[in-house]
Amino acid sequence: MKVTFRIDDVSLYMNWENFNYLVELFNKNSIKPLLGVIPDNKDPKLCRLTYNSGGWDEIVQLKERGWMIAQHGYKHLYLTKNPGILGINQYSEFAGIDYSTQYEMIAKGKKLLAQIGLASNIFMAPAHSYDTNTLIALKQLDFRYVTDGYSIFPYENNSLKFIPCQKSQPINGLVGLLTVCLHPNTMVSGDFEKLNKWIVGNPHKICDYSCALNYPSYGMLSKAIEKLVLSLRYVKKAVI
Repeated sequence: MKVTFRIDDVSLYMNWENFNYLVELFNKNSIKPLLGVIPDNKDPKLCRLTYNSGGWDEIVQLKERGWMIAQHGYKHLYLTKNPGILGINQYSEFAGIDYSTQYEMIAKGKKLLAQIGLASNIFMAPAHSYDTNTLIALKQLDFRYVTDGYSIFPYENNSLKFIPCQKSQPINGLVGLLTVCLHPNTMVSGDFEKLNKWIVGNPHKICDYSCALNYPSYGMLSKAIEKLVLSLRYVKKAVI
């Protein structure tokens, strides 16, 4: 098993104290994660957090040190109640919206990131929610990767490489590639303690996100695993 990390909801509005703790932790252990950057954050909940006018300069510096950047949606506003392909949440910025509108939203977000020096070909959908129109738009806009999915191996879909994202904290005893999804805006001291302890104890299992992008794809096997997990989720919801 290899473990890589992604940090969600990066914008000028953040819990910068928590974010800087993660930066210090990862730098100290020579780990380069993926940063999910919101191009034009308009999420009311996130906009109540600390505003850092020099935040983009700090993120650009991390990119120059080898940290990876993903486009995390556009405005991080939930416009539909469509759960999308994965069915994790009952809301979405993209799923259920027509292709032309999605294309325009993603294109505007991509242009904004390029203007601040954070151009990326990796996409991270808010709420893990996207549909077929999203994937077609991403391909047309020259994205190559999507950080999402339930499989334990990367796989290809609509000519995009999916790097699965499965957990909010690292675990042991698995095979394949595990992406740990961190939300610094909501993390508490206990979360940081567990993360630090795991990193110190498992350096041989950790890989930078740039390496995760090159992790081999296992096409049919990965799709079968994801299909099984999705089926189990739907059965669980039906029972409940």
